[in-house]
Amino acid sequence: MKRFSDTDIWTKKPWFIELTPAEKCAFLFITAQCDSVGVWAQNFKLAEIVIGDSIDWESLLQKTNENIIVLENNKWWLPDFCYFQYGELDEKCRPHASYIRLLKQHNLLDRINAIQVDNNESTYTAKRSRVTQSKKIKIFSRDEHTCQYCGEQFKDDELEIDHVIPLSKNGDGGDENLVTACAMCNKQKSDKDPFVFIEQYKLENKILNRVSKILNTLQEKEKDKEKEKDKEKEKEKEKDAALYNAIKDSFESKHGQFDNYGKEGKAIKALIAKCRIRAPDYPEDFAKQVLETFWQLKQGRDKYWRGQPFLPSALNASGIWPRVLEEMREVIPDEFQESIAEEIPF
Repeated sequence: MKRFSDTDIWTKKPWFIELTPAEKCAFLFITAQCDSVGVWAQNFKLAEIVIGDSIDWESLLQKTNENIIVLENNKWWLPDFCYFQYGELDEKCRPHASYIRLLKQHNLLDRINAIQVDNNESTYTAKRSRVTQSKKIKIFSRDEHTCQYCGEQFKDDELEIDHVIPLSKNGDGGDENLVTACAMCNKQKSDKDPFVFIEQYKLENKILNRVSKILNTLQEKEKDKEKEKDKEKEKEKEKDAALYNAIKDSFESKHGQFDNYGKEGKAIKALIAKCRIRAPDYPEDFAKQVLETFWQLKQGRDKYWRGQPFLPSALNASGIWPRVLEEMREVIPDEFQESIAEEIPF
């Protein structure tokens, strides 16, 4: 995949210039391995193997001056990636449609719309989702300007924000996982497990108790997230069941009852998966259009199509599905054209 690269980053971006050589490689690795809207499913082990050096990922995140954002699902996002690669996204621009769909899948469309250009500094600033200065002040105030590891109080310019559960160990950027730390403790802790850090430096029991309370809060939050995920999965199952029945009824209304429900049921599930990948925002409408096209082809004069059984297993066949999509180009509404044009292997 070819992408634009920012040549100014080497001479005009102080935060990048100050990175170590290995950290520079790590940032460039992320820009190369992220998806087409700048989201990277973190794989620290692979990155370090490719770079040939170990990386303090927590330190890198802080040094990148908020040019990397940790999302709630722990994936890393480059907020200025889309603007740099494609300019301002426009829903009316057909080449932008697939990027907008992907942003919706990541729940980032609102955030990307909030990005604005700061002409004075030639940077892109997202209005939300970063650990802003105001958020740091909020955390410092909550913790009474006290390092949560050594227990000493400091001035704000001597304090830093630490992730209790490091990002490299699937910690997130929520307030519950952020604590005030002095520069020394933050450096010593780095991306260590909090209990390993406490044991290594023989910190007081009250520090252990404080961290334990934080971890308990995080665990409760994680349980709530899992419950929400389960609810979403149930909703998806219900939608799939409804779409399954709609496809089955559509075929049987013209073909009659299936002779082999096991085979045809499996084919319907495969068709649903294909439709969801091709048209994640409107799989039901897309599936309906595919079936209508398949039926119209079968009713035509072409002997090839007339000889095909109107069954899910026939439509799902590797030789039929792509040909139906190709025929759809001539008849489907504009909103489906991008889904047909995408280079997906099915």
